[in-house]
Amino acid sequence: MAATPATPQRQLPGSYLNTPGPPPRSIFDQYNQQPTRTQQQQPQSQQSSSQAGGPQISNIERAAAQINATLRTEASYPELDVYITQGVSGDYELPTNPAWNPYQPLKWHDFPARILEQANLGSVTTKMGFFAPLRHAWAAVDNCLYLWDYTVPNPELIGFEEQRNTIESVALVKPRKGVFVADITHLLVVATTAEMLLLGVAVQKTETGAKTIALYNTQMSIPTRGLGVRHIEGSARSGRIFFAGSFTEDLYEFRYQQQEGWFSGKTQRVCHTKSGLRLVEAASVRSLTGYIGQQQKPATFVQMVVDDTREQLYTLNDRNEIKVWSLKENVSLALTRTFQALMTKVNHFVPQTDLLSARSTTLVSLSPVPATEGRAVSLISTTNTGCRLYLSVLAVGGSETTAQRPPTSMEVKHIRFPPPETDTASRQPSNTSSEVARYGQPSGAGMVDTSSRYLYRTDMAYRFPPGFFFAFVQDSQGGEKMFCTAPDTARMYYDGSSPTHPSMRLSEFGQHIPLNGPMTSVQLISEDPPATSTPLGFGNELAVQYDSPGAEIGILTSNGIQTIRRRRLVDIFASLMRYASQDSEGLQGDIKRFIRLYGRSETAATALAVACSKGVDVSGESRVASVSEPHILEKARSVFIDQGGKPEYNANANVDGGIDSVRPSARHDGLALYISRLVRSIWRAPLMTLISSITEGISFVNVLFEERLEDVLALLSEDTKQKVKQLTYETLFTSAVGRELAKELVKAIVNRNIATGSSVETVAEALKRRCGNFCSADDVTIFKAQELVKRAGQAGPQTESGRLLLNESLTHFKHVAPILTIGGDDSEGHLKWAVLHYSDMKFYAGALQLCLNVADAQDSSRLALGYLRDEKPENDPRKAAFGLRQRCYHFVFAIIEHVDNTTSAAEQSPAGLSNLDAKLRDEAYDVIASNEDFVFQTSLYDWYLETARQDRLLEIPSPSVPKYLALKAAALDLPAANLLWRYYIHNNDYLEAAAVQLQLAQGLFPLSLEQRVGYLSRARTNASTRPSLLFESRQSKQSLLRQIDDLLEVANIQDDLLQRFKADPRLSAERRPIILDALHNHGILSIDELFNKYADQASYHDLCLQIYQVADHRNPADIRASWAAYIAAETATAAAAQEVQPWDHVANAVQELGLKLGVSDSTFPLRDLLPLLLRHAILDPSMAGSPETWALDIFLPPSTLSIALEALLPILEQLYYSNEHPFVGVERRGLAGGIVHVIEAWMEESLRRGDRMPFGGEAEMEGAVDLLRRLLASRDGLGREARGRAEEVLGRVARLMGR
Repeated sequence: MAATPATPQRQLPGSYLNTPGPPPRSIFDQYNQQPTRTQQQQPQSQQSSSQAGGPQISNIERAAAQINATLRTEASYPELDVYITQGVSGDYELPTNPAWNPYQPLKWHDFPARILEQANLGSVTTKMGFFAPLRHAWAAVDNCLYLWDYTVPNPELIGFEEQRNTIESVALVKPRKGVFVADITHLLVVATTAEMLLLGVAVQKTETGAKTIALYNTQMSIPTRGLGVRHIEGSARSGRIFFAGSFTEDLYEFRYQQQEGWFSGKTQRVCHTKSGLRLVEAASVRSLTGYIGQQQKPATFVQMVVDDTREQLYTLNDRNEIKVWSLKENVSLALTRTFQALMTKVNHFVPQTDLLSARSTTLVSLSPVPATEGRAVSLISTTNTGCRLYLSVLAVGGSETTAQRPPTSMEVKHIRFPPPETDTASRQPSNTSSEVARYGQPSGAGMVDTSSRYLYRTDMAYRFPPGFFFAFVQDSQGGEKMFCTAPDTARMYYDGSSPTHPSMRLSEFGQHIPLNGPMTSVQLISEDPPATSTPLGFGNELAVQYDSPGAEIGILTSNGIQTIRRRRLVDIFASLMRYASQDSEGLQGDIKRFIRLYGRSETAATALAVACSKGVDVSGESRVASVSEPHILEKARSVFIDQGGKPEYNANANVDGGIDSVRPSARHDGLALYISRLVRSIWRAPLMTLISSITEGISFVNVLFEERLEDVLALLSEDTKQKVKQLTYETLFTSAVGRELAKELVKAIVNRNIATGSSVETVAEALKRRCGNFCSADDVTIFKAQELVKRAGQAGPQTESGRLLLNESLTHFKHVAPILTIGGDDSEGHLKWAVLHYSDMKFYAGALQLCLNVADAQDSSRLALGYLRDEKPENDPRKAAFGLRQRCYHFVFAIIEHVDNTTSAAEQSPAGLSNLDAKLRDEAYDVIASNEDFVFQTSLYDWYLETARQDRLLEIPSPSVPKYLALKAAALDLPAANLLWRYYIHNNDYLEAAAVQLQLAQGLFPLSLEQRVGYLSRARTNASTRPSLLFESRQSKQSLLRQIDDLLEVANIQDDLLQRFKADPRLSAERRPIILDALHNHGILSIDELFNKYADQASYHDLCLQIYQVADHRNPADIRASWAAYIAAETATAAAAQEVQPWDHVANAVQELGLKLGVSDSTFPLRDLLPLLLRHAILDPSMAGSPETWALDIFLPPSTLSIALEALLPILEQLYYSNEHPFVGVERRGLAGGIVHVIEAWMEESLRRGDRMPFGGEAEMEGAVDLLRRLLASRDGLGREARGRAEEVLGRVARLMGR
């Protein structure tokens, strides 16, 4: 027991009884005057236990307390707002020794030669970029997009060439959760001149660790024609996509979703600004003063960036304005600040300088500071003069902003000027860097150069957490140089000039890195994980430097991609050991500087890390390799030992001697730092989780031995048995394969115990208690459901208790539907087991419900639906979900077939179908009919067709059936198309049936011409049927009938052509089958094709006239020519055949064709046709001997043409009085006799009809009488016979009229 501490003596004036003597001096005294960080925070447990005289803690507890204290100290690294105070700064370290450089060039990647060749062939534009998260680069050449892994030589090109428009912009974004399958980790947003489309990106890792990608067309797009899309930004948190064009300051969003909504499709373009200029180019936008002054150009965006941590979007336009948008559901503009407005509020701490002139200074970039890094500072903007403005964007009351608390103020909190242009900027790191200079206050030796043109003409800048800064500056020769900085993390936390508290100054290393060409883009390829997820401790790069090899940054130039890496403090120290400074002090001077800058504890920790081969460097092959040369490790070990200091005895400690009175050395603190940084990621929860997994695994192995392992293995399949025999502890504890094998073993154990009469529930609960991770609650539920099924079989499946047990088992199975294994023909599964047992017990409805429930549960995202609607694209990741559903539906179909076979056999038996079997069948079909899942319905109907059960579709009164059949018909499935119109007729929807038949006749189905005519005939019959539905439109019916009739006329003409060509001797043997096949087997041709290629070329003039009729062609010259050719051809045919008189043959032909033409005024023009026939009778030698009135008798009764006889007289009268050839002399007298002949026939027809007056009316009678009198008065008008007939007509008229 420790003695009670003595009461300290009262201090007398001038006496120092307990003051220890000075310790011996050493050569390192000048560096060992201040306590280390770890010494400042000694563990409270040590102090309290020692001071209170409590029990002594063990060395293990003391070490754990030290590690915990060190981790707490590391986690309390000051946040960014501590360093970024109101004021200005401009102190940089620009080392001359490369060993101190913050960055190190890693590797140069050239563009593939094939890409350069494609770019040279491009006719419009070529754009390039790279996607750092994927380690792939891209090139857009006109309308084609190519991607490749830029990290490998001769990479394989991945191309997207499925669209025709020139590509304007490409971006990589994160997708919205739940929209795509899990394999789609990113989206490619491709903006073209006409539309913006989304491509899914699936990323996989090869065995070598390289990333391979596959592109999938999501069929999602929106129109963007006229926008000139230039900026695309995505939110990784929400998956939203924002974009802007080149001509206006409108902010758009590409909204997309998995399913179509009630009032929206899958995609939607939303304009959040609604300026009205969305699709209008800037050249067409004029202000009101444009009519009298200069044209005003609208503002356009220069940059867009998203801050997911604050749910804000920042934009910078070409008018030097920063806008903050709140990313609510409907994006709104929250704040606008111009550069000039920002500068008006900094006069009290910024001196007058040209670098911040409102006239010449412009903002070139924005970089958000995430809320996890800074609270007050949320945005950094860089000017074209190289100044960085740290901006504070806050809500009401100075609170942090969110989407619900939009910002109300923006102000400049701090300005960081470029390095000074003097030579003093380039020096070795020292501890005399300038302090932050406040305007109006002395700044000491380190006055900030507020007029430095060091970064003048900066055209772009990037900043990445926790402070990596890259500025790209145009030089005087027109080239570009890159200046980059990184925070000196260790120095910011420790400053030798302040022995009692850490430094609160922003300290940065600067460096110039040459580039091979102008910069295009800068991205983080890999980043160090932040030390914490809160601003406090976020920027502590030292704490995580052993968790990763350092951040990697990619710079895309016009010639390739340059990668650089952030060098960790351990890498810098390793380089110092390898490349000492060339000054007089050499390596020892570097070590002294290191101690002076970072303290002995950090030096000891870093030296120990290098000695343990934690340092890395870039090798000659441009690879990151561990620094393991023995002489370097020995140097680091020497620094750790020699510069680690010594422990000190604290005589003033209020303890009774012992270890607590000793102040540890810097070597001790460095060792604590190093170990704490090594174990920080596994110090707490992860280690305990691993131990728990191992404990349960060992318990599970014990269960196997208790159950007799050989008996358990006997119940496994051969493949599983072999895998179990090769199972290791590592695989069992840490891999998914081991988990699956463990589940198989658990099932075998349970089955073995059931076989011996044990209760499933008892066995499962015992396994769950001893090794819960290997036998979960879901496994127990499955075992319970299986036991209930077996108990139902024992109780009798048709008994009331048996049915209750079956229903209870179904409920249990449904609860675990998402994890049930399915099984198949060659494999066992939970679903297969349940279906077989349910079917044996005639529990058909339950089996069907379970199959459908498992399909829905295991495809809850409905990926199969999207896959089916996209017509099952090849190599689509959704194919797996579709296949899973098909496996479930396979059992459904097997159940239906079993039910059909069972009931069919029963119906044919003498006893017939029992009421119970009929009820069970109806229950099963009710389950099927009530399921409205589109994928299931499609699969079910497919199965009906494949198994010749198509008539069953006719009996299903569901709108899904015609939809399904219509989709099949659209894919040129003729049986489905026939079934579709049969379905409509079966349901009395004749108009729809006619529409389907019309489409069959029109479509691309392989049908003969006779079949198409048959479909049209049926369609006309169905369309003419009296409608049975009240909502059938008469107008739509007439429209459909008109389409059918028009097409039927064309088809009939084509059939006439076909028959003509079959018998036409003019066709050669080679040409005949080609023409016949074209007319018979290639659909109903267009009327133009029938005329130009067939009827006209073959001189089938009657068919030409019919084509004129159908096409409504009214050109009189064409019609007159066709009639003349037709009459001449028919005359020649009759004369050659000599079977009938030519005039009789021609008369019959004209009458038949007239009937086909419907005696149409356009295609059967009497004014042209009658003179043509009269001339033909006179002039054609073959017509010699024809009756004098032959041409007229074609139209006079008893002709079937039904021509109005009064229509013939004006034509004959005009011919008579025109006195033209050949109607002169005798032929003119014959023409007059023809007039008398027509008037006689007209009068006879009028009397036969029983008209009140001859010729039907008084005016008609007077006209006929007048014409006869004029002919009689003519000296040479009528012959003797004709004159007598004319007088006879006049006499009869007089008698009839009582004159």
